[in-house]
Amino acid sequence: MNTSAQKQEQPVDVLGADARAALDRDGHVALAGIVSDADVAAMRVRVEAAAADAAAAGEGGRGDAEPLVGELFERAWTHPRLLAAVAHILGDEVVLTGLGFRCPAPGHGAQLLHVDHGHGVPAGEYQVCSAFLALVAFGEENGATRVVPGTHVYGRIPPVKPLTWRHPQERRLLGPAGTVFVFNGHLWHSGMPNRSQAARPALVMSFGRPGASGRMG
Repeated sequence: MNTSAQKQEQPVDVLGADARAALDRDGHVALAGIVSDADVAAMRVRVEAAAADAAAAGEGGRGDAEPLVGELFERAWTHPRLLAAVAHILGDEVVLTGLGFRCPAPGHGAQLLHVDHGHGVPAGEYQVCSAFLALVAFGEENGATRVVPGTHVYGRIPPVKPLTWRHPQERRLLGPAGTVFVFNGHLWHSGMPNRSQAARPALVMSFGRPGASGRMG
């Protein structure tokens, strides 16, 4: 798989002033219209099959790129608006560092608040960012990802707290299937427990500056 997020000629307003402001202020933005309904449905079938294989192998509800190669998935991570959001965070020289999925089953999916880079960095020297493509609606009940807006500028990692601890400023990334949530990898975030009766599949796309290392989701 070609993992270079190619620099493309873009109109200056391909992302939009509101989205750029949200990324600067909050560290995250939701993008609609990135993926067609048909592609969302096809990806969901592939991701749920990969998640079932991972569960059967005892690997839990997440996995890497091996089952997710091909044009179907490339149409998501190479979309001009998505790449423009990534470039706004990291600059023009970026690579796709990870392509995988999260598909927490009912009762699973809870994580501690974390960042996707091993340590804090000064504001403006960001190394990684992530994008989640919701393959079903992200809601409160099925454990939509939580973020703490503005923490990407702190330059430090979250404090270690109990799994049930809630940050007073946290919010959920909520939206219909097909929404792409792009967030700065230095933003404090985590998965939440899936309290619904169905799995919550999502495509996870991770980007970084050349040589940067990070984690997926």
